Amino acid sequence: MNAPMQIPANLHDLDAAGFRALADEGLAVLVLSSDVEEVAGISDRSVVLERGRVVGTFGKGASPAELMAATTDDPAFHAA
Repeated sequence: MNAPMQIPANLHDLDAAGFRALADEGLAVLVLSSDVEEVAGISDRSVVLERGRVVGTFGKGASPAELMAATTDDPAFHAA
């Protein structure tokens, strides 16, 4: 049995180039974080959850502000 992976305190402790290499090989890389700046910086796709429900899905290049806006109750955002 393999030892469990130790989860770093933030994504900067991970090797982003290694993640990119895996993704370029066609593998999925799942990163869970509440730090929207880190998520926006490394993700090809971001899914925002609030209370266990998907409230937004974004492609590469989404800004941290866009990710955070998905968690608002603003009907104008959710109508888009």
